Amino acid sequence: FKNETEIPETERQEVALSRVKGLLSINDYILSNGSDAQKYHYKSSLKGALLYASSLGINIDELKKF
Repeated sequence: FKNETEIPETERQEVALSRVKGLLSINDYILSNGSDAQKYHYKSSLKGALLYASSLGINIDELKKF
């Protein structure tokens, strides 16, 4: 992923949504089949993506429904 400063401000919400949706799309697979390390890294990445989205004003409660 690009650093925030490399993403045009007008595209940051779209990029944040894309990251969260991408991570959520593999949630069941990782949690069912991933190693402990993969699960840890996945959960950390998802938490970071959700926090970033939230910092941009995106309602993360709605995102968790995907």
